[in-house]
Amino acid sequence: MRTNQKYIGGKEYDIPTPLDEMPIFYKAGAIIPKYPTQQYVGEKVTDTVTLGIYFKEGQEVSYFYDDDKNGFGYEQGEYHYSKFSFSGSLQQIEITQTIEGSFEGELKQYILNFIGLPSTVKQCIVDGQQAELGQAINVDFKSIAITLE
Repeated sequence: MRTNQKYIGGKEYDIPTPLDEMPIFYKAGAIIPKYPTQQYVGEKVTDTVTLGIYFKEGQEVSYFYDDDKNGFGYEQGEYHYSKFSFSGSLQQIEITQTIEGSFEGELKQYILNFIGLPSTVKQCIVDGQQAELGQAINVDFKSIAITLE
């Protein structure tokens, strides 16, 4: 059961949880890639990943690494290493991405999933072009600007 309850870091909490559930906590401002469920690596072709973007007033940095998951190509730069820089306020959100490596795998696009926004989205601009939330965007995007109501 997801509650999206917010907790202040650096403190201890007693969280009553059923034995068949695991509480998971996300850092505010984090950008978490979420792959579709698979039983083993390579079971499904994954060309789209959802980015869970957890709102924060302030700045945060997240990283995402991908490679072919087989062999040593990463030693020759065959990897995709994204650095997501998040900056949020009550009026707007900006996300920039820088990429290292030369790996071009099956992953082609992201779906943006914003969690905990303080108000509704008025406008979404991806690399200078109008976009809709829920619309797939290119995995190699450079910047996202979100205006809030």
